[in-house]
Amino acid sequence: MTSAVDTAPAAYRVTTTHYDGSYLVRDWPAAWADTFIETSRCDAGGGSVTLTPELGSGRITVARTCIGPRSAVRSGETVRATSTDVLEPVYPPRTTQAQYRALSIVLADEDRTYGPQLHDGRVRAGLAEVPPAATGLLFARGWLRLEPVVEDGRPVQRVVVSYAGRVAMTHRKHRTSTVSGRFDAKAWCSCRQWSCHIQADRATVQRSARYHRLDHLRDVFGLAPQAGG
Repeated sequence: MTSAVDTAPAAYRVTTTHYDGSYLVRDWPAAWADTFIETSRCDAGGGSVTLTPELGSGRITVARTCIGPRSAVRSGETVRATSTDVLEPVYPPRTTQAQYRALSIVLADEDRTYGPQLHDGRVRAGLAEVPPAATGLLFARGWLRLEPVVEDGRPVQRVVVSYAGRVAMTHRKHRTSTVSGRFDAKAWCSCRQWSCHIQADRATVQRSARYHRLDHLRDVFGLAPQAGG
């Protein structure tokens, strides 16, 4: 039987470089990518696994480092090898205001008992709903995905915002602008919760604005703020 995951559109083009330097490229739907990201988040933190999201491109890089003897039969030299998985979004993480609002409706309803569900081609989330055309587009972009659950003894297809969707939302919510005068510079964010006005050159406040955006992107994956932000 063909599942919804089997027929779901690709959300990421994934390039895996193995420890020996060989590589593999394939496409993953949002559900596969989300499972991989969740597993990587659990493994990260000990130093051997790092998860790095990138601003602008929405690219996610997961690196795994292994340290061990060069030879399995002789003691001696210890070597370090690294494998990487680079998840490149099929669609750039840029939403329209209408798409952002639709994703926000779904995200806000995810913690409710029944949560957002798919009915007749549209997402119903509490008293709100996302029209069929918008629903189809968000699924096609990999920004929404289905999550099969059992509620009250019956199978239900819940709708959730994928990591790709959350990354796109973050890029929409946090757009920064900068201006500079003769002796100072100022930056602010479209979220209206951050601004910076200091006696410094424009490059300094641009760097501060980038840290602001990057910290919110890292927060999507439960990562600590970037050092120096």
